[in-house]
Amino acid sequence: MVVPFFPPMAGGGVYRPLSFVRYLPANGWRVTVVTPRGDAFWIRDESLLAAVPAGTRVIRTDSWSGQALLRRGGGAGQSRSSARFGLLRPARTANGYQPT
Repeated sequence: MVVPFFPPMAGGGVYRPLSFVRYLPANGWRVTVVTPRGDAFWIRDESLLAAVPAGTRVIRTDSWSGQALLRRGGGAGQSRSSARFGLLRPARTANGYQPT
């Protein structure tokens, strides 16, 4: 699976892929998840890691998310509403992202 949100990230986008990962092995699937590192998203829930089956292969990649860039630039305590995060917002439209 290639998913943008996976534990220890939290939020609404985590639960569907986590459910697939939990139940596919019972149906004969070996699951590999490719997902960004845990610092790519601002909502975390470390307890969700306990729900990932032991045999699941998880490949963590670098991310260009605003939160990940803030953390790499020394802004670990910054929030999405911070001035530094605001500087990253124009980059999303430069890459073709159009908020709805």
